[in-house]
Amino acid sequence: MMTNVYRSLFPIFFLLFLMLGIPFSAKIREGFRLRRLRLRAPFLKKLEQSFWIHAASGEYEYARPLLRELKERHPEVPIVVTFFSPTYMKVIDKDPLVDYSIPLPFDFPGAIQSLIRKIRPQALFIARTDLWPEMLSQCRRFSVPRILFSYHHSRSRSWWSSFIRMQLLSELSHIDCVSEESKEWVKESVHTPVTAFGDTRYDQVQERKLRPKPIPFEMPKGRIIVLGSTWPEDEEVILKALRQTRESWDMVVLAPHEPTSNHLADLRKNLESQGFSYELFSKAVKSPQSDFLILDQVGYLFDFYRYSDLSFVGNSFKSKVHSVMEPLSFGNRVLLGPKIHNSYEALDFKRIHVDDKPVVEVCNNSKSLAEGIESHFRLPEDQRSMNKMTIEGLVKEKSGASKSLLTHLEDHNIYHL
Repeated sequence: MMTNVYRSLFPIFFLLFLMLGIPFSAKIREGFRLRRLRLRAPFLKKLEQSFWIHAASGEYEYARPLLRELKERHPEVPIVVTFFSPTYMKVIDKDPLVDYSIPLPFDFPGAIQSLIRKIRPQALFIARTDLWPEMLSQCRRFSVPRILFSYHHSRSRSWWSSFIRMQLLSELSHIDCVSEESKEWVKESVHTPVTAFGDTRYDQVQERKLRPKPIPFEMPKGRIIVLGSTWPEDEEVILKALRQTRESWDMVVLAPHEPTSNHLADLRKNLESQGFSYELFSKAVKSPQSDFLILDQVGYLFDFYRYSDLSFVGNSFKSKVHSVMEPLSFGNRVLLGPKIHNSYEALDFKRIHVDDKPVVEVCNNSKSLAEGIESHFRLPEDQRSMNKMTIEGLVKEKSGASKSLLTHLEDHNIYHL
């Protein structure tokens, strides 16, 4: 029933998407160009079999550990990764575990059927959320197992959103959740088999820690705070707190989520107006001595968490918090703004206390942020070091979801080779 309604309405919405998107969005035009080139490209020859992994964009970080585990178990089977937005395409293209990287065809029956016939997937693995009705329907028609992993159930804002979600989840062969709470909701809502082996990103951060990027200078020792993936809305609040607590810390590493020239110019002006000194990472050649080190190049934030034991993660004063898993993996206590509803790991570690303090602390304003900073650095250095090791261990215990999920799928013959 839902599939028939979707097939009737989707062409209308798609036409509106074309009319409104193509003239005004370079990103949408690039998406069309990539589909035209890659879906017809000679390298996408007909395969004997494959594993198909789909990730919307940044959700590819959930998929990486699963790719690694699949390659170890079945090195002879090609892995095809599809994505919707071209934002993450370069990252996927560079991954040596990926044999074929292509944009997901638009969700029409013929386009999806054509892809399935070319790659002959033994299973479709979908990272977290990006469920497309025709993709699921055609895979069911071709008897392709459909596995959703790292699923986190968040409350829908409307009844129709919940209804659509339940219809899509019922099209799956198996659902693996990040928590027992999500598992119980799935069991009560649909008849799809469900497990709760955890979040695959915990596997990814442990793997990433083994491959640190070299930093072209030695970091100073002391009371260092890392501000990760910040937006202007975050910076307005956190900088006030840092000014109030200037005697509590020695240095701040600040990584804007989008280090554009305009954002960096506004940030530098803001720091100067508040009397803070700063250096740019791209210009630093020796150990920084300023109040702030601004990471004006992407790709380095992860490795700076190792030098800290206290972090703030951005977008939590704007709309929805970015991932807290990276600072947690290095044993950092994490301060956040109030908007964390989207992050299960933030909610999870908010309930966990180390040394009578929550590992993740939610702050509603600059005053509560300042209190969080001061209370953290009141602890002696050796106590903070012990807490850092404890938190790091708690995060490591949560890894292993990729291996557990594939073992379960193979033991229950959910996909066949």
